[in-house]
Amino acid sequence: MRLYTLGFSHKRAEEFFTILRDNNISRVVDIRRSNTNQLAEFTKMHDLEYFLRTILDMPYLHELTLASSHELMHAYRHNEIPFDKFAAALRAEYDERHAADLDRDTFSDVVLLCSEADPSTCHRIVAANYLAEHWDNVEVIHL
Repeated sequence: MRLYTLGFSHKRAEEFFTILRDNNISRVVDIRRSNTNQLAEFTKMHDLEYFLRTILDMPYLHELTLASSHELMHAYRHNEIPFDKFAAALRAEYDERHAADLDRDTFSDVVLLCSEADPSTCHRIVAANYLAEHWDNVEVIHL
C-alpha cells in the first residue's frame, strides 16, 4: 500500500492536479483542521471537492482524526515548541483519537493533503509515519 503526502503551498492549480493525476492517486484526504480560509486558495474544502470531482473524477475526504488540535498547532506555529515536541504531542493526540483504527482500505493510494511545501516540517509527515508504523506494508511517498 502506498500512502502519499502533498502540500499545496507554492503550487499552481495546474501543477497540483497534474501531480495527483500522474501518481494515480485514488483520493485526497485533507488533514487540515482549517481548510476554508483565504490562504487555502484553490484548496478551500468545497472548491477542492468540486475540482477533484470535475477534473479528475476523484473523491475527497476531510479527516479531522489526523489534524492537530488548534492549541498544538498554535504552539508550533508561534515557535513555542520545536517540531520534535510538536510531533510527539501530535502522536499522543493520534493515540487518544485511535487514529490507527481508521479504515486502512480508505487510505490505499491516497494523498494526505496539507499546506506546507516541505513535508519535514509539516504534520502530514507525522500522520503518514504514524499510520505506516501501525499498519503493515505501507510505503510513504512525499510528492
